[in-house]
Amino acid sequence: MVLQVEDSVSVSNSLKKHKKSRKCSSSEEEIAKNFQCFCDVIIEGSLLMSSHDRKHLAFDVLLLSLPRLPASFVPIVLSYKLVQCLMDVLSTKDSWLYKVAQNFLKELVAWVGDDDARRVAVIIGLQKNSSGKFDSITRIKTVKDLMAGFKTESGCMLFIQNLTNLFVDEGNASEEPSDQSQTTDDNSEIGSIEDKDLVG
Repeated sequence: MVLQVEDSVSVSNSLKKHKKSRKCSSSEEEIAKNFQCFCDVIIEGSLLMSSHDRKHLAFDVLLLSLPRLPASFVPIVLSYKLVQCLMDVLSTKDSWLYKVAQNFLKELVAWVGDDDARRVAVIIGLQKNSSGKFDSITRIKTVKDLMAGFKTESGCMLFIQNLTNLFVDEGNASEEPSDQSQTTDDNSEIGSIEDKDLVG
């Protein structure tokens, strides 16, 4: 009888722990969704599409939220629209927002610090959304300096893995036919139709 009570208590405790861990992961997902929605609607949909003052506010809001964000949120912060806005502003030195954008990048690099996950996420975010031309368009060595900051083998391997994931989609590569085989199929079908027309 005592063993049964102990067993039921231990099962109950393990179920509570499981529910807590499930709540924790679902709450992290919920936070990510909410932050994504905030950035989509407020930052990109409203502030970045408006006046210089509002763009300034967008950069300030993102800088205020940055210290509290994990590295996994960097793709949300460094969205295509934000990176394009940064490049537009930084490509013209006499732009009203030039110093604001410079400060944003300076704070972003300071936030990266020695954290390899953050470093990789920021490099990938800047390069992916600028077609690999962030430094050349802005004439600032942000990406180059971030790349030079890798000090560990694990950091370099993390960067290489992220680059591989960016350029190689292994799941689709094996399942989908290549463009060449599709073209061959289309051409062979056209050829067979033409042959029928010639015979007929």
